[in-house]
Amino acid sequence: PAARHVKLNGARALGLEVIERLRHMIADTHIPIEKDFHAGVEAIAAAATRRHGIQCTVELPKARPAPALENQVALHGLLRDALASLAQHASSTQVLIRIETDGDRLQLDMIHGADGPADPSRERFRIAALAARARAVGGDLRAHNRADGRTTISLWVPTRAS
Repeated sequence: PAARHVKLNGARALGLEVIERLRHMIADTHIPIEKDFHAGVEAIAAAATRRHGIQCTVELPKARPAPALENQVALHGLLRDALASLAQHASSTQVLIRIETDGDRLQLDMIHGADGPADPSRERFRIAALAARARAVGGDLRAHNRADGRTTISLWVPTRAS
């Protein structure tokens, strides 16, 4: 009976831990895009810090035109997935997220320095998958290595729906 009680308590504790993790996952996926696109970017960055340990710095433009709602949804999803991928495959612990506007398009840059070696085949696949999703909303995504050893992932989307 005592061993059975210990096993039941262990199962209960594990169940409560799973429920708590699910609560965090649900909270991380609820981003208030319909209220403020830029606040959503900051919320995604904060969630990446909580969930993956990535320290995100967000630089927003003074003028803050938001893209069309469908593009907001796409951008938020791309940003969330890119940060998760950076944490997992590139071992990044610090990312600068910079948003700029240029006429009828919005540019989102993620600048990171990997803290460990990245798998080149996974990097190419990750970038290609993210780029295909950006093109689906009339945008583009590119990655390039900088002279300082860091990598920039640049994402452009139109501010109007395509």
